[in-house]
This record gives sequence, structure tokens and C-alpha cells, in this order.
Amino acid sequence: MWVNKLRNREFSTFCEYLVCYKLKELGWKVFRPLVDRYIDIVAMKEIDGKTILRTIQVKGSRVENDDLEYESYGLTHEPKDLLHSPEHFFVWVMINRKEKPNFIILPI
Repeated sequence: MWVNKLRNREFSTFCEYLVCYKLKELGWKVFRPLVDRYIDIVAMKEIDGKTILRTIQVKGSRVENDDLEYESYGLTHEPKDLLHSPEHFFVWVMINRKEKPNFIILPI
């Protein structure tokens, strides 16, 4: 289980790239800002002749306890992570013990 051995910063980056990969699978063009200021991903897609733009803040979590019967996840979140824009989304990526990603996607 290599994902759970990543250090925190590398794990966060892994989760951001995982969201990029999933968006690309769905036909979105994805970009990473040069500076991480509450936007981890910018995504664009043409739908019905209109260009749709989305900004995304990604947070990643993995199982935080050793109890094999119960998986719990922690989340470090601050209000500034939620930009007040209808184009902004918050994505929480939770990696379970089997390294399967689970996504919670919240529009703002």
C-alpha cells in the first residue's frame, strides 16, 4: 500500500493529480496554477458551444486510525478554502485502506 506511505505534502499533491486525472477522463482541460492560493485546479470544458470554467480546491484524507473495523477520516479545512463563486468547487478525496479513492464534490 504505497499511497498511505506518502508524506502529507506528497499525499496532498497525489490527491490533486488524481482529481486532475478524473477530470481529464471526463473531457475537461485541466491546469494547475503557478501559486497555490485556495485554487488547486482550473478546469475548462466546451459544452453546447459555451466554455465552462471551474476552479477547484482539493483536500485529501486517508484512514487515520489503526482500528481495522472502522475507517475514520480527518479534514483540515478553513473558511478561506471556499471561495464564494458559483464556478468554485470543493473536492474532498478520501483514500480507504484498499487505496480506493472516494470523492465528495461540493459546489459553493
